[in-house]
Amino acid sequence: MKIGSSLIGDPETGEIRGPWLETLIEDVVRFFARGQQVIIVTSGAVAVGSSHFNHLERSLRG
Repeated sequence: MKIGSSLIGDPETGEIRGPWLETLIEDVVRFFARGQQVIIVTSGAVAVGSSHFNHLERSLRG
């Protein structure tokens, strides 16, 4: 499952969408209970965290 930035963090406020993440966690727990594996890929962590690094003099892109 791929989770985009706009699902993890609110694009207008940059805040993490807690209720949405709680629902995701409940879903993942159900999958594991059924013996299924889950792979989560997201760019959301970068989008949410990047607002905390505005003071850096260099780009986070390497």
